[in-house]
Order: sequence, then structure tokens, then C-alpha cells
Amino acid sequence: MMKTRMLQILSVMMLLGLVLSACQPEVVEVEKVVEVEVEKVVEKVVEVEVEKVVEVEVEKLRAEGEIMIAFANIVEGYGFATMTRDGIVEEATARGYETLLLNNNFDPNTALTNADTMVLQEVDVAIEFQLFEDINPAIMSKFNDAGIPVITIDIPAEGAIFAGVDNYEAGRMGGDWLGQYVLDNWDGDADLVLLLDDPAVGELPAKRVNGVEDGILAAVPGLADKILRQPGGGMREKGLEITRTVLTQYPDAHRIVISGIDDISLLGALAAAEELGREDDVIIFGQGGEEEALPEIRDPNSPYLGDVAYFFENYGKTVVAVAEKLINGESIEDECPDWRDVCVFVDIALLTKDNINDIYPIAE
Repeated sequence: MMKTRMLQILSVMMLLGLVLSACQPEVVEVEKVVEVEVEKVVEKVVEVEVEKVVEVEVEKLRAEGEIMIAFANIVEGYGFATMTRDGIVEEATARGYETLLLNNNFDPNTALTNADTMVLQEVDVAIEFQLFEDINPAIMSKFNDAGIPVITIDIPAEGAIFAGVDNYEAGRMGGDWLGQYVLDNWDGDADLVLLLDDPAVGELPAKRVNGVEDGILAAVPGLADKILRQPGGGMREKGLEITRTVLTQYPDAHRIVISGIDDISLLGALAAAEELGREDDVIIFGQGGEEEALPEIRDPNSPYLGDVAYFFENYGKTVVAVAEKLINGESIEDECPDWRDVCVFVDIALLTKDNINDIYPIAE
């Protein structure tokens, strides 16, 4: 009886072992098959979805036969950038062109991504307004490979058409005015000349600050050893920080000339002077005619005495006219034949407390 019982138990155990060993390979094989099939399905779905998105975007942005120009703005939220963008859209619309608007947002990686977007959309002309000259070769390589002509605003890129300010002339205009102010009001002397520069923008815009320096020294050569050039240009925060530091380092300076590459950073310099209670120690002369600078120039008590106005609201007329010539295959007159690229300059003018209401009348 005992033997019979043992044999039954052994038989059941053997049977269970056979069942388990037989089932295990089936489970493994099923899992493997499922994994492979899932991967294949996912890959296929991703490819299809990407293709669909690209096709929809192209159709949505551009109808067949329409001409499209793209504008990648330097940033959004500043008056000069808004005026530049609006002027380009207005002129392009008047000619029947579609516009693709992008924002470089003071960021080199964003500018590179925006260039890829313009290439993907196969635009007829790309208009670049971006701050960092060192990434322009990479940007231009994308456009050159795609056969897309390029216009750059204020910051040059080799192989593109430059449209914007005659930088040295603009700087010299402001420097001449400041030099004459020192002669007329400070007996030809000053304690310090602070010039806010921006090395990131490259050689051509740097000529603007060179022009300011040359203009001041042409009138007052004795200020050569009192000029301090600092990398505080390009952004308000940089201008504020650098100016705050300099004013703190020179507590006994009471006749300080401040100028530089753009209104944005110079408005930061004004904020630093106000923060430290040093408004009476400084005079500021800007570059650009930024919308926020106009109330300061208009205010008789503000040390922001004037500007070289670039009239950003008119940039679109110049830039889109160049784009139209590129689209039509027409030649473009070069206004700076000594420079490596073809240049087209915008109009500039002095803007001071004496003439601001004539140039920009107060709205009634």
C-alpha cells in the first residue's frame, strides 16, 4: 500500500515537471515575439506621424505659387524689434508676399533652429536679425546648401546682403555731438568717458563704438586716457551692472560721458545712475532711437540728452526692397564696396532735446 502511494506521488511530480518544462519555452517565445512586434509598430507610427506633421505645416504656411519671405527677429518685446518686424510685414504684404515670422530671442541655439525652419519651409528669401556673429557661418551654411538668399540686419554674415546702419558713421555722429557738448559745457574736460561695447556682435557693429570714441577725441584729444570701454552692451541688465560697478569705482567723478553700442544697454546705464543717485554726474547719448529712450530725451530733466536715430519703423522699406530684387534676380547697388559683403544702408539722424518733438511729434 505504501509503495503504491509513493509511486502515485512520484508519477504526479514527474507529470508536473513535464508540464512546467513544456510550458516555459512557450512563455519566453511569446514575450520575444511581442517585443519585436511592438518595436516595429512604434517605428512605423512615428515615421507616419512625422511625415503628416511636415506636410500639414507646409500646406498651412504656404499656398502653391506664393512667394514667402521669412524674418527671424532678434527678440520680441522691445520697441525697436517690434517696429522692425511690423515694417517688414507691412512692406511684404503690400507686395503680395507671404511672411514667416520667427523669434531668435537673443539666443544662438534658437537662431540655428529658426534657420532650419526657414530651410524646411523653402522660403524665397531669409531675413536674419540675430545677435551672435560667431554662429553666422553655421546659419549661412544651412541657407547656402538650400540655395536660399539671405539678408542680415545690422549684424553681418559673410555671403549675405547687409542691410542696416552705417555703423561707423552712426557712432561718429554721436561722438561728434558729445565732444562738442564737453567743449561747450565742461570747458573741454571730463572725469570719465564710459563706452558700453559688445564683443559678441563682431567687427562691423564694433565700428559704431569706434566712431563714438573717434568723434569725442577729435573734439577733445585730452580725454584719450579717460576713456573706459566695457563689455556692457546689448542688454539692459549688462548695461546696468557694468555702469553700477564703474560708478561705484569712481565716486569722485562728477562729469561722466556715457555712450556705446545701443539704447537698450544705455537705458540700463541710466537705471544704474538713478539707483545710485548719480543722475547729475552723467550725460548719456544713445544709439538707435529705441522707443523707450524717446521719453527720456523728451524730458528736460533727464541726463539722456540724445540719440542717433535709426528709424526702425522704416527698416522694412529698405529690407523688403532688397528682398524683392533678390527674388527678381536684379542687381543690388553696394554702398560699402570696401567691405567683404554687399551693404545697403538705412537713413539716420541726430535726435536731441531740441528737435525730438519735430521728428516725433507728441500725439494729441
